[in-house]
Amino acid sequence: MKWVQLLVVLLCIAVFAVVVGHHYREPIRDISLAVTDVVRERRKADLRRSNACRTPEETIRIDGGFVCRGEVAAGPFRSIFDEYPALSGGRDQIYGDVVRGSVTEADKLLQNVVPVDRYPDFEWTSGITWGEGIPDEPYWQYLYFGFGPMRHLFAAFEDTLDPIYLLKVMEIVLNFSDEGSAEPLAWLDSHAVAFRSLFLVKTWWKMREYNLISYEDSEAILRLLVRHADYLADPNNAELSYTRGVNQSAALMLIASNFPELDHGGAWARRASEHLEQSVRLVVDQDGVLVANSPYYHFNALEKLWQIYTFSVAYGPRLSDEFGASVHRMLFPATYLLKPDRSLPLLGASTARRINYSGLYRELADAEPGLLYVLTDGAKGIRPSEKSALFPSSGLAVLRSGWSAGSSDVYVAIDVGSYRTNHSDLDALSFVLYASEDLIQDAGLFTYGAGAEREYFHGTRGHNTVLVDGRDQFTGDVDIGDFVVSDDYSSISASHRLNPGVTHSRSFTLIRDRYLLIVDNLVSDEQHEYRQLFHLGEGVSTTVEGATLHVGRDGRPLMALHQLDEVGLEILVTTGQTDPIQGVCSQSFGTAYECPTAEFIKRSDSAVFVTLIEIGTPDPTLVLQIEGGVVSARTRDSNLTINYAISPRSDALGELTVDWDEPELTGHDPAQPESDPSVVIVFDDGYRSILPAIEVMRRQGFAGNIAVIADRVEGRINSYLDVPTLRSIQDEYGWNIVNHSRHHVPAASYHDGPIGLEGLANDVMSGARFLIENGLNSAPNWYIFPFGSHDFATRSVIGRYYQLARVTTRGDAAVPLANPLAVTTVSSDLVRFVDGVDIRWFLPVEEMIALVGQAIGQGRSIFVTFHRIRSLENDPPGYELTDFETFIDYLAAEGIRVRTLSEFAEYVGYGPPVMVLNDTSIQIEIDVQYEKRSGSWIRTMFGL
Repeated sequence: MKWVQLLVVLLCIAVFAVVVGHHYREPIRDISLAVTDVVRERRKADLRRSNACRTPEETIRIDGGFVCRGEVAAGPFRSIFDEYPALSGGRDQIYGDVVRGSVTEADKLLQNVVPVDRYPDFEWTSGITWGEGIPDEPYWQYLYFGFGPMRHLFAAFEDTLDPIYLLKVMEIVLNFSDEGSAEPLAWLDSHAVAFRSLFLVKTWWKMREYNLISYEDSEAILRLLVRHADYLADPNNAELSYTRGVNQSAALMLIASNFPELDHGGAWARRASEHLEQSVRLVVDQDGVLVANSPYYHFNALEKLWQIYTFSVAYGPRLSDEFGASVHRMLFPATYLLKPDRSLPLLGASTARRINYSGLYRELADAEPGLLYVLTDGAKGIRPSEKSALFPSSGLAVLRSGWSAGSSDVYVAIDVGSYRTNHSDLDALSFVLYASEDLIQDAGLFTYGAGAEREYFHGTRGHNTVLVDGRDQFTGDVDIGDFVVSDDYSSISASHRLNPGVTHSRSFTLIRDRYLLIVDNLVSDEQHEYRQLFHLGEGVSTTVEGATLHVGRDGRPLMALHQLDEVGLEILVTTGQTDPIQGVCSQSFGTAYECPTAEFIKRSDSAVFVTLIEIGTPDPTLVLQIEGGVVSARTRDSNLTINYAISPRSDALGELTVDWDEPELTGHDPAQPESDPSVVIVFDDGYRSILPAIEVMRRQGFAGNIAVIADRVEGRINSYLDVPTLRSIQDEYGWNIVNHSRHHVPAASYHDGPIGLEGLANDVMSGARFLIENGLNSAPNWYIFPFGSHDFATRSVIGRYYQLARVTTRGDAAVPLANPLAVTTVSSDLVRFVDGVDIRWFLPVEEMIALVGQAIGQGRSIFVTFHRIRSLENDPPGYELTDFETFIDYLAAEGIRVRTLSEFAEYVGYGPPVMVLNDTSIQIEIDVQYEKRSGSWIRTMFGL
């Protein structure tokens, strides 16, 4: 054959291969995958057969395989071992990521080197140990005691089918059963216990599938699972107001679903269902947004909750349709949260992540047409009907220029929400801006550990808002104004009083894909320094021209920030500053990089910033003017007029007014006994551990009082009661909920603080506002001083809003009260300084009974204060439940009256006050007229 003929034949073969490959690509791929699966299943079967029993007498046939054991006593552990199938059928795990990992990291574990995410590798130098590592680092403890590194071993086995990885899993589990489970650190974090439970269930099934588990080891794991399930079923260990609580309940569901024959199996299933139903109501708000105010955690929780619900449908216990609807509701805000490149904005405690149309997200997107549209760049699904969205419960707003395919749209995500959890940042009215790349970014997360880095990344300085006097905002509420979406623009305004003595109002207006107008109005009676902050993209260049900051990359213009109100304006660009930290950003935990930060500075009592961000290449024909409340932007092609109006000023500390009648004080003679003395029981701080004590009191018909720290409840801080539980205790049991401040800072410490007693007033009012807005202000006369700290000046501040206050000074509450703003108490727990160390000491119940008996016997009322209650072995230190029950039984047996705070106030002559919240806020109203000038396309074509 001549070379020309050979070339033609080869060309024909190539064309044929291309044509066949094009038409039969999917079938060929399917055949290839099927062949691979057959080979893999054969290797699995060979591995199972290779682990034969030593004698036929030890072999027990089960569905799908066999197990080996000798003679053992009958019982649930033997029944499970003998009767369960070899394969789990998919019920061995709820979360897919428990088996995602790296062979490289697994090989480290084979050498006793433990890879712990975010931390340096940890080596077991003398065998597996549970008492070393980084015991003072809570996140390390969670990963280590939650068996996080084990995922690499499971992943490596799935990749290689080498049983050496499973044998290492078993070695670790059995060592934990024998030694690690006795370590207090193993039970300190409920979240770690939950994930450890997930791995234990996976271990039992996977070892069983390949007959790598003896009966004795099976029983050891099952006994360990019983202990874990009992722990997770305990309400004291259930953090239902957090996504952590979701994982804890999911782990309990997994154990109950897989091993219902174990003791308490049915109770575990019921408790898991109850907790999950309650958790989803607490962690997902009515807009479908996770209350953590973090896009990263929203998607993380969405994945977890979706998998929990689908597991419950497949294997039980079946969760309600309401649960499923709540999870489905999270898909709508997820659609808007994604930036045009499908990455997440770094609002709140978020790290960088991009969501793709693969794996679990195929299933999620198929359930929400808008999300499907976004994840497929418009190839599938339905375009969202509105280009911008506000989720008012969370205070998340997203302004977009449109829904074009690809990543060309302009995107603005704004935090106009209140501080809700410890995953929130001090970033009220902050935002991020995306246009083909991150033009204005958030500083990110970086760390949870205390220190200068945490103060920066979590604090106001690390966000794109206005920093007042270099200090962080308070945690508190934001008032949302108008939200407008039209063909040409989207706009939102909001305001807050989270800086002492300052009211900050801000509006954002996105006009098409070209302009973002930000108006800041700051009002105060005193001089302040205001810094308007913009954290720019990594590696950008900046140039100042008059009152305009130009931002570019590699000679290409990205945007221009025009300051239209130049009065008293200074411009500063800070990069990589270390003291105080500024110009530093982070997209992954523990890793930071320099990011130039624009600072526009004004110093005055009140200030206005009018900032027009021109996105893309600056238009040389742009003419900007500002006059009064009118901004005009004229170019050769368009006219833009924006009217903004600022509402009248209100008092920054005038949020709460109190009106009360003069008390009709009882005419008790201090020298004479009271006619009806009583005991008032107050639980300071509102720990969840007091729930068993509440039941003890309820059985005797007694009602008590809970002193609530607002930011612990709003922030869903570990181990504190949540709003629904507090409301139930108040409304159903007749208890009082009382203000214990917002931040639990000693009142006297405000003397030395940067804002003095004004900070105390704000703290007190903010706590009251929380109670009023949540329908919990059932002891409106009373304030409970944090730590009992008080003096004449701080009592004077409290006296503006309250008639009565309790301190921690020891004494009774004889009527008439010696000092209504310093009512004394008997504390159940004290801190004593012994040999140079603070030791928490609990009052013996016999002494408590003696003190109360003496006071009541002499006709004097008395207050008794508790904090935590310790009812289980693993509980933190607290007053023993058995001693508390002895005390309550004593009160009941002696017929001693127990009053709530409001009942006691009425008893001594104080009527209920009228508290009024002044919700007037300063908002910025926006009106936009945008006109595309006729003939502009002709001028553009001919360069006119």
